[in-house]
Amino acid sequence: MVAPKIEIHIDFDEDGVFADDEEVSSDVKAFSITEGFDMFTRMPRSRFLTMTLNNRSHKYTPSNTASPLYPFQLPGPDCRVRFAYPYDGFAGDDGDALNGRDVPLASDQSLSDPNYTTWAANAHFEVRTNHIECTTAGSKLAVIDQPGTWNSKLKFGAIVQRESGTIVYPHKQSLFVYRYADDNNYSEVALERTSAILPLEVKFNKVVAGSLSAYSASDIENDIISIWADGAKARVEIQLYHQEIIVWVDDHVASLNDAQATGVTNTKFGIGGEEITANAVSGTAGSRLVQWDDFGGWSTKFMGRADLVRPQPDTGESVCVIQAYDDLERARLDLVQDSTAISSDMAAVAGKILSGIDIAATKRIIDDGTLSLNPTYRMPLSRNGYAELVQVANDWYGRFWVDGHGVYRIENKDHRGSTPHGKSAWSVRDTDVSGSVIGMVEPIGFELGLDRVENEIFYQYFRVTAATAATVWQLEVADNPIVDFSRLP
Repeated sequence: MVAPKIEIHIDFDEDGVFADDEEVSSDVKAFSITEGFDMFTRMPRSRFLTMTLNNRSHKYTPSNTASPLYPFQLPGPDCRVRFAYPYDGFAGDDGDALNGRDVPLASDQSLSDPNYTTWAANAHFEVRTNHIECTTAGSKLAVIDQPGTWNSKLKFGAIVQRESGTIVYPHKQSLFVYRYADDNNYSEVALERTSAILPLEVKFNKVVAGSLSAYSASDIENDIISIWADGAKARVEIQLYHQEIIVWVDDHVASLNDAQATGVTNTKFGIGGEEITANAVSGTAGSRLVQWDDFGGWSTKFMGRADLVRPQPDTGESVCVIQAYDDLERARLDLVQDSTAISSDMAAVAGKILSGIDIAATKRIIDDGTLSLNPTYRMPLSRNGYAELVQVANDWYGRFWVDGHGVYRIENKDHRGSTPHGKSAWSVRDTDVSGSVIGMVEPIGFELGLDRVENEIFYQYFRVTAATAATVWQLEVADNPIVDFSRLP
């Protein structure tokens, strides 16, 4: 049974930050997420989340003034659901070496997963109070090997603490390695900044035969300095999809590159990279300036707003149901606040629409787009953002949707015919997975017009108790129901 690490947050104070004290995972009894496309209009539906929470203390009852969450009232805060498999929170004896450490199934289990190799790491990586530190500067690498043949499609990430203190420019902080063959052949994700007054950016590099070089300029390189301050921690997630690599920092798109053919068949990935600075390893054990925590096959499945909070009267309000929709629901309501004529280039049109409903640059991925709409497009003020995107998709035969990070994704009509996929790859296709890889790739698959078509996908989790008395999660999908009704009388 797959037992992923489940992490569910509700931004109760609506400050845009999912804080540790806003995690509700331990109270969640079950949840389901539904997504897909309308079979008649061929347009995306809003992702829909339903959660059932333990409410015996009436913590989630909006009218309870004694609740520590009061005043939690509608319109509701943002919700986020993510899970990881495998997962390593680096619990253990302070000072343990990372090298040779088993990769556990989930945070509340001590079992290792036989489908994954143990950590292979430089001796300078150490476990320090539920995180990892490196004790020596230089090229330092720590990797695990994923099972199966999913080398070209992979999601993983961790919480990373940014370097602070005496930083020498030009500055580089290696974060993660992927498609690793050996210490002289791999790719990496790194933070780079030329000077203190220039943007902090996420870059992609490759080491081939021991020589470092940068990949060609990314199609998207968003300035993340306002998201990630010196010395602060951020959640970094990476998606590998054939030659396309996307990096999110706290659910904002930080960088995208779609021309990475180097080492595409290599299956190892992990932390570290070509440059760990002397400043990064400075400080005392347990409080060095660069740290990694909560490493795993992270996949963010939902980002949206709670529209319903309903304590259940038939249970004495001991159970509370919370329902939420993703940002497409808001796009149906917000009028595009721009009526100017713009060019017929589809990327310009899509960008204008998203700007018109206040979608930040770090919350969108749009094909560069050489395709044109005919004639020159003009947006009336009387239509909402969703209607505008529908017209562009119909005129242009393209696709749009909102992914699990709450990022608007727009692809051109020729994209799905390309091999390998380029920019804005349809990330929820071409996968049919179970078992050990379910947290690391999209565990759903539907194709829009080329292969099979499934118009609605749902996945549900329920808490169950195993014979070992460990609390785990069980996944139910359409073709693998928890209850086998064919066996019932």
